[in-house]
Amino acid sequence: MTNNHEEWMLEHEWQEMRRETGKVSDQRLDEVLWQGVRKASTERARRLSKHRTAKRLRITAAILAVVVAGGASAAGSRMLHLTPAKEQEWSQNQLPSYTERIFQEPDNFLQMVKQAAEHGLYHELNQSVNAGGYTLKIEGIAADNRRIIMFYTAENGNGNLPLRLSYNHPPKLLDGQGRALQGTFTWDVYAQLPKDQPLTQGVMVFDFDTPGQLPVSFQIETTWSQLKPEGSKEKTRTETLVAPVTLQQSSHAADLEERPIHVEINQGEQQVTFTKMVQSPLRTDLEFIYKSDTGTQMDKIEATLELVSKQISSKQRLDFHTMLRYDRTQLTPNGGTIYLTSSYYSEHRELWLNFYYASFQPNHEVEITVDPDKGTISDSPDAKILIKQVVEKSSEQSLELRLLYGSKQPIEDGYFELKDTFTDAAGQSHPLVQEYRAGKGTYLSIPNYRQYPGPYRFVIRKYEGNVVQMKEAEEQRIR
Repeated sequence: MTNNHEEWMLEHEWQEMRRETGKVSDQRLDEVLWQGVRKASTERARRLSKHRTAKRLRITAAILAVVVAGGASAAGSRMLHLTPAKEQEWSQNQLPSYTERIFQEPDNFLQMVKQAAEHGLYHELNQSVNAGGYTLKIEGIAADNRRIIMFYTAENGNGNLPLRLSYNHPPKLLDGQGRALQGTFTWDVYAQLPKDQPLTQGVMVFDFDTPGQLPVSFQIETTWSQLKPEGSKEKTRTETLVAPVTLQQSSHAADLEERPIHVEINQGEQQVTFTKMVQSPLRTDLEFIYKSDTGTQMDKIEATLELVSKQISSKQRLDFHTMLRYDRTQLTPNGGTIYLTSSYYSEHRELWLNFYYASFQPNHEVEITVDPDKGTISDSPDAKILIKQVVEKSSEQSLELRLLYGSKQPIEDGYFELKDTFTDAAGQSHPLVQEYRAGKGTYLSIPNYRQYPGPYRFVIRKYEGNVVQMKEAEEQRIR
């Protein structure tokens, strides 16, 4: 099983799409997500090749390849402990050996953690908890004042299948009384292991918004279930494991650089301005503000940082990974923050900001009319909206439709968000089931459709045709 945290982001994005229709079972997620994630990853990687060379491209569906560049003078920046000396405890606190198997190619995340460990920010713990035959061992933790990276092994004592974190119950940080802390779970990744082993080894990442929120002692709550073979209907035990943790203090945990920047992107009625970069040993924040003359709210933004200019990297064979890996985005009504990995201790001091994409909430809904007998659209305000009947899955009891946008293959923008009911010719509303399948499009299912007179009217709330988008901008150096 190929595992990287970009795949987790894909899974997380899929869950966001499904959130309005309620929670889905962990087994359903295992069956659907793990099949679709890789396909979506492959399709998006092809889509992004125009932005990055094949040698370096490894960005998947949830982020669309955001590459960042920037240029600002050192004036006005604040740097603390930029090149501190290595601490002595490094020799006694080596990273777990499986960290080299987390990603399939050189990656800035691993380099960042190694450099942080060299400065005393990683400490071995080797602390285990168990319940119901499931065991969680915390190998060690890397931490600065804003981020925790937990290295762990989870073992299934009930069989030869590995354990997986519950998607409906993501990990939490708790205080000594079991109350939730301000730190939030960002992503998790599993290292590659031989098949049919009951071991899971990997990394969990937790983030705090600002320095000073991270306590010395806390608990990590995780919920696990056994990964089922595809198609299995066996009921799986779910167990919650809570491990107490005490962090060792490092003199470099408070290392921080704050740098004001000004990178402004104006496109049509939308404007995004990057205003600040904040970098600690384990995380880089890109802060930005935005405005839209139409008043629509931002939905997504994709940008990242590079250690060298794209013009240089496209011509030279570099022996290091240049992109600071994308981790998460936090949006506010008038701005937000993009979390990336860090180059705090890197010998490569340049930083280039590349803006690739931003989208805003839809400014109108679209209604289409479908002939259920033919399985075709009879009326639509957008000719690029296509619908096809899935004949092999349709029956007298159920109508299965596949909704697409444009005729491009592979499908790049096949996600639609519809109202969860449709209206028949008599003006009556009835439920429908919608499901997005990565790389294939959006599928609609209408049970017992023969009892409803056609044509049917569907309301599309969100799709590429009604989402305002900002496109790629020229790179700029910020350091």
